Amino acid sequence: MASLIQTYGQPHQLSLQRIAELMEEPTIRSGDTAGFRKFALRVRALVGMLEQLGEDGRIELRCGSHVARLLRKLPQDLRATFRRYLYSRRDGVPSLMDFAEWLEYELVIQEGGDRLDRIGDAQGEKGKPKEGDKSKRAARKTTTVLHGAAQDTAPHAGPAEVSAPQEALDKPKAYCPYCSNTQHFLDQCLNFKQLTKEQKATWVKSNNRCWRCGRHHQAAQCRLKVLCKTSKREVAAGAEVKSSTDVLYLDRRAGCNQVLLKVSKVLLRNGEHTLETYAILDDGSERTILLQDAAERLQLQGTPESLILRTVREDRRELHGSSVTFKISPASQPTKTFTVTNAFTAAAVKTRLGWTLQGPVKSLQQYSHQQQCLFLATTSQAAELFKQVEKLWQLDTLPYRSERLVTRSRRDQEATNLLGEDHESGEKRLSRDPVKAEAYRAEIMKLRRQVMPPEEHSTAISSDIKGMFHQRHVHDHSHQGDEVCESIERHFYVDNWLQSFSSPDGAKEVIDKLRGLLMEGGFELRQWASNIPDVISHLPNEIRSEGSEQWLNHTDMDPQEAALGLRWLCHSDTLRYKSRLLKCSPPTMRNIYRVLASQYDPIGFLTPFTTRAKVLVQQLWDKKREWDDPLLPGDLLTAWKAWEDELPHLDDIRLPRCYVSLALDHAAKDAAGHVEVAFLTARSRMAPKRQLSIPRLELCAALTGAQLANLLIRELTLEVSRVVMWTDSTTVLAWIQSDSCRFKVFVGTRIAEIQELTDSQAWRYVETSENPADDLTRGKTLQDLIGENRWTQGPPFLWLPPDQWPTHPIAEGEDVAEELRRPTTCLMATVTTNHPLPDAQQFSSFSELVKATARHLHGAAADEEETPTAEKFKEAELSILRSAQRDSFPEEVRCLAAGKPVPSSSCLITLAPEYDVSLRLIRVGGRLRRCQELEPDVIHPVVLDPRHVVTKLLIRQVDSDLKHPGAERLFAELRRKFWILHGREAIRREQRSCPECQRWRAQPVNPKMADLPPARLRLYRATVFSTGIDCFGPLQVKVGRRSEKRWGLLFKCLTTRAVHIEVLSSINTDSFLMALRRFISRRGKPAELLSDQGTNFRGGNRELQEAFRDMHPSLQAELAEHQIKFCFNPPGAPHFGGSWEQEIRSIKTALTATMGSQVVSGEVLTTT
Repeated sequence: MASLIQTYGQPHQLSLQRIAELMEEPTIRSGDTAGFRKFALRVRALVGMLEQLGEDGRIELRCGSHVARLLRKLPQDLRATFRRYLYSRRDGVPSLMDFAEWLEYELVIQEGGDRLDRIGDAQGEKGKPKEGDKSKRAARKTTTVLHGAAQDTAPHAGPAEVSAPQEALDKPKAYCPYCSNTQHFLDQCLNFKQLTKEQKATWVKSNNRCWRCGRHHQAAQCRLKVLCKTSKREVAAGAEVKSSTDVLYLDRRAGCNQVLLKVSKVLLRNGEHTLETYAILDDGSERTILLQDAAERLQLQGTPESLILRTVREDRRELHGSSVTFKISPASQPTKTFTVTNAFTAAAVKTRLGWTLQGPVKSLQQYSHQQQCLFLATTSQAAELFKQVEKLWQLDTLPYRSERLVTRSRRDQEATNLLGEDHESGEKRLSRDPVKAEAYRAEIMKLRRQVMPPEEHSTAISSDIKGMFHQRHVHDHSHQGDEVCESIERHFYVDNWLQSFSSPDGAKEVIDKLRGLLMEGGFELRQWASNIPDVISHLPNEIRSEGSEQWLNHTDMDPQEAALGLRWLCHSDTLRYKSRLLKCSPPTMRNIYRVLASQYDPIGFLTPFTTRAKVLVQQLWDKKREWDDPLLPGDLLTAWKAWEDELPHLDDIRLPRCYVSLALDHAAKDAAGHVEVAFLTARSRMAPKRQLSIPRLELCAALTGAQLANLLIRELTLEVSRVVMWTDSTTVLAWIQSDSCRFKVFVGTRIAEIQELTDSQAWRYVETSENPADDLTRGKTLQDLIGENRWTQGPPFLWLPPDQWPTHPIAEGEDVAEELRRPTTCLMATVTTNHPLPDAQQFSSFSELVKATARHLHGAAADEEETPTAEKFKEAELSILRSAQRDSFPEEVRCLAAGKPVPSSSCLITLAPEYDVSLRLIRVGGRLRRCQELEPDVIHPVVLDPRHVVTKLLIRQVDSDLKHPGAERLFAELRRKFWILHGREAIRREQRSCPECQRWRAQPVNPKMADLPPARLRLYRATVFSTGIDCFGPLQVKVGRRSEKRWGLLFKCLTTRAVHIEVLSSINTDSFLMALRRFISRRGKPAELLSDQGTNFRGGNRELQEAFRDMHPSLQAELAEHQIKFCFNPPGAPHFGGSWEQEIRSIKTALTATMGSQVVSGEVLTTT
């Protein structure tokens, strides 16, 4: 107990613990009466506890540090009240008893003040406002005390002439409704003063409080009187507000007459000299400046220099000083030192806008020595233009590359760098989700689709969104109809909508739905136009285009509408090119390329015409001329003038917008020189500058045609039943209808792509004279393109039946043979090397041996983290077993592998061994080959030598896996796969050496019985000299009509082994002594009595045990009078009382056999 008190009952520790619990509570706010009451009660409990602890507790009560800690939990106004309380008592250091007494006193005051305030508020709400001057009432309504005052003057002072009783009734009590404190008014509340003007007004309005005192009544009913702080007379509230603005400091707007700079207190050091001063951190200064007196006090010496100070207004002032070096430290961390060396070092500072450099930068002119330039790279503004022109013949002429691996342009690379990790994470997401990647690719392909004008159906409509804004939030309206949603997704190109319909009625329906759906998102469609006036006649005039309005008024004009860079003539329903006549004077290569690039042709109809200009640019490029060099007179200048003179004829070209639904679509292509072409829409490429064979160029043209045909099939709304691809190259036809793996990389990759996009049987041969793609290679004038010709109508044979189309036999020639892969013969030789396996002697378990062997076979380092596989472990286990058999049965392995029988002297002769050729192992033979229910390893187990170390490791491993079972259980488990010679003996031998097996099979050890006690070894003593006694029972007897308990008391002479039994009516001292007297009267007085104290008593004998223990003190006294020694046997010592314990067993056995479960009388029990 003393140790517990010393550890947990020290007054100092108890007080600190209680005070720590109080300090963890929230700080009490001003006016929080409930929190103050709880705090006072807990302090009172602390004082009471310390008073109960005596002198040590009183020492803690007088400790002033406890009061100082508890005082920090109170607000500032209550701390001042406590100091005034101490001052009035003239006490020194306050004690906890003084603090508790003041808390009780202050609690009574606060609770009494709250009751008075509640009574006053109730009376104020019941009273009616007095009739008075309207001006005074208005002034009262506008009075506010929400602003702080410069002086702590109470505005509640009433007039001095009021009598005492009247003053007690009319003078308002101090009460702050914001913090529920009765010690001050609202304008004196420190917490309320910290609020802004808006927060104060919100608090008053939200709680419907008085603007003067903050209580729950109207300002007109407020009894608070305001005195002028200057004349000390009662004034109207409005006047007080006016005078209070001179001392307003919370919400007053004041002008800024100074700006604080970044000033820091620092320590300057120079050797042993130290100076504490202030440093101004000026980001606009280029030099670090130290005043002259500071340098003198630090005794700094430096190189003389002149410094020019220049302001923003270019005012200049020259200073003379020196460049010095010193050390500087912050005043708060004197040990942190920075060296300022001559104040010339430029510094890099990272800001939120990026890295910046500040400090002086030395000019290159200061270097007097010469330097050699080993590498000089210059760029000009025309570099990018050079790259763009080179793309004319380099874009698709390189060996075929997948679109996923194509090299990005400079703009693409800049966009990738700008997106950064977002772009990389987006690509990773698309690579993990093929469905999303396909949807993403489909969205990009829409841009290629929407560049082509609507040509499928007869009714065409165009419109434009009035105001196109980026990132407008729209709702999902996909449930309103698939047709409208598909129209928005497929036929909008930025803010232009172009679509064709098969019927006017369907067009009107889509127009109405489209307008309503887009208007919900704030997108208004205007500039409506159509080739059929009835389609847009129901639309308002202000949203129709100007040309459509004229056409609807039945004028002869053919209105023109913009359609993706082309002009759409609605009346004639044709497309017209817009001529862009740019001045090309002088005819330099820059101007020529500018004019060529200005010819916009989304359909590709002008490709034969623009090809002539592209060829001209390539020829100029080969001549290595500068961009602004004028063209010299010659063939090139003549060709350019001829091409330029044809530009005004672009307006004469008219293309029908709508084409009929064709049963067959044809794509023609040719590269007999430079280009590749496709039907319906034309695409051309210039041949590269490096020389390629004609068959390879033809193959590139075929690939472009296949890609273009695949694009048209996907994007056209018409159903294409059949596609026929035409080429005038027999070599390309032979390549396409062959296996792509036969050819070299250049040809094979392109053939594989063509075969993936098209059917190889759909390719047919066409003569060059009938191939429309030939117009691309040779070029055409604009006059040649106008009217019906091969370019616009196709070859004449297309109008004939398919069986009359041109055919040509395909035969492999020299061109085909040149591109075939040369056969390569590869001879392989397999060399088997036997590397020694890990030594099994160095391992303690079979599993570790298998792991090491697996690493050894597969060349893995011992410390390499490699994922194990079942195949590797199986291979390692077989290698170990083969090695063990080679070590144990070398002659048998050699004979069985050669197909010979084992020698007759072999230990395996009785097993009829067989050789497993696939695994190279010796197995036990037998007659169970046809058994289908058993595993092969069970039918033919692997033979192992019991003396081999692998066999010992295997037995230990299985024994450990089965949790050390018996020998037969372990033998049966091993026999399922292995046949160990003399297996039972080997298993017992290993289990005898296994500590776990020995522990599980250990037999209990019978302890040696101790020597007999002296009482049982006294010879030649009188009868009952040493007597052992013990009780048994209880036994039920019948007394009259009730049942009672009786116990038997056994006396046994330890010398003669004589037994005497007495019956006890109860287990108490008197009953036992009477039985003892009866025993002495009949048998004699014993010298000593021995009794078993009853560690063997269980269950029903518990009562007997407790009775013996209760009678022990009085029994000893009674026996002492008779000079009888009475002692108990020690617990758990059967060698003491075992002689009479066996007599009790014999008695119980006889009683059970005689009476059974009968309840007899006491006389019958005594007789029995």
